[in-house]
Amino acid sequence: MATTQDVRELPCMFARIENDELVTHPKEPTVRYGGSPDAWDFFTKPIRDTFGGDWVYLIPPAPILYGPLITLWQRVERLSPLEEWNVWDGGKYPLEILPAEQGTFIYVFLVPLNDYFRLTGARDRLTELRLNAISSRAADSPSKGAQPSRFAAEQKRRPLAIGRPKNSSFYPIPISLLYPPFARFKKDLTSGPIEPDISPLAYKWCRELSDFLPKERYREAVFHSLLSELLGHRISKKHFSGYTTDGGIDLEFIELFGIPLLAEIKAETTCGSSDAYFEAALYHLEAIRTILLDSSLAGAWRKSRMPSIVIIHNGPNIQVLGAVCLAEPYIEVLSPSLPLYFNEYDAQAMENLIRFMGGLRRLFRSILTVYEKKSTVEPVRASQVKFPCPSSYQPINSDTESSFETSTAADVEISAQANTQSMIGPSTGFSDGSVVSLGASIDSITDAVANFSIDTGSSQSNHNLSSQSSTESRTAIPSPMSIELTLFALSLALALRPQNVLL
Repeated sequence: MATTQDVRELPCMFARIENDELVTHPKEPTVRYGGSPDAWDFFTKPIRDTFGGDWVYLIPPAPILYGPLITLWQRVERLSPLEEWNVWDGGKYPLEILPAEQGTFIYVFLVPLNDYFRLTGARDRLTELRLNAISSRAADSPSKGAQPSRFAAEQKRRPLAIGRPKNSSFYPIPISLLYPPFARFKKDLTSGPIEPDISPLAYKWCRELSDFLPKERYREAVFHSLLSELLGHRISKKHFSGYTTDGGIDLEFIELFGIPLLAEIKAETTCGSSDAYFEAALYHLEAIRTILLDSSLAGAWRKSRMPSIVIIHNGPNIQVLGAVCLAEPYIEVLSPSLPLYFNEYDAQAMENLIRFMGGLRRLFRSILTVYEKKSTVEPVRASQVKFPCPSSYQPINSDTESSFETSTAADVEISAQANTQSMIGPSTGFSDGSVVSLGASIDSITDAVANFSIDTGSSQSNHNLSSQSSTESRTAIPSPMSIELTLFALSLALALRPQNVLL
């Protein structure tokens, strides 16, 4: 957010879009000044009064130093593709405004509306990529396709990324790196707050969901009511493309069927011929197929990782899985299956349930912001399809909403090489600059990663890998996010073929 209180005018430039690139505007080649960054209406007023016309206000990934002007457009060209830039269309300017003594920076590029429509309307590369990947697996009725033998046979021909079966040459990126609130949820399961307001509802969950319910539809009705009470939104069955899910979220502003929440329910643990997890994965796949093919379902979420919650409620048990979609859907377990028929006077079991419910509610609220009308989520970048780690995230040990930039995978690896190079030996790299070290023994890699996890844990808390003394870095406790990073680094180091470490 804008932080400099005395800023009255925000530097900007007019531009045109040619061949998908931002180029100088022939009639307005130099820096201009809009109004105050405190509100979009204030900023655009002098522009509307002076120039008129219809403009799109593009925000670069970071402020761009204006001088030297002769190289400005070459520097702009090196940034991420234009269709991935955010559009400022309301509210306060969303990025930090640097002090004036650091120089003149360009914070907004104004392009003609027709130019931008040609850029975004001609194609949506990410949607095309996703549809191409999804179309390679034919649509199948989830209730039939989830029969274990049938699902296993199809997994051999065209596998879904659900963690089964395991492959010794494939190491998927932890889902917490693709959507960091999943990491917060996993932490909440063990050390989250015990919220008193959830306690009465937790007792209701135990008593009502432990009953013997003769048919699946009865359990669905009870679970919909209890989950709605927790999340604050109505849960109901969803109908699309001839399919009917066991539960999804009712949102006033958009209907996305199995996203951002999908429930798969069984009357008892062993009821039915289909597996609950397999069935949920197929419903999630078909929901994504349906919404991507419907161009009327628009929003910033289409270029996000499309995070979603999958809930398995089979009999008196509940489990949460996380789902995202990059080039194709990916589902990963977030919690163990939690039995709800424990003794109500088992204090530890009740605390675990309350933490589970509180963490689920916070995770749902976080995911919901991705799909809101005015969502400003950072789009998936072209380079992140190859190495899809986020460039920023909210620290899970912070209550603030602001996020800070983190090092890329290549930067983290380079900073760790001082500790690991003598043990790990040769390395190889991807074309996007990410580095994978190979050739080490399991023991040496484990030792190196153990040291690295402590280093990154301390450096994350100070937002700078190089700011810690060696003593501080050796004594700090690593955060869950750094553990996720180092576990993934270990997986990369063990991989025989680095090109397989991709979703």
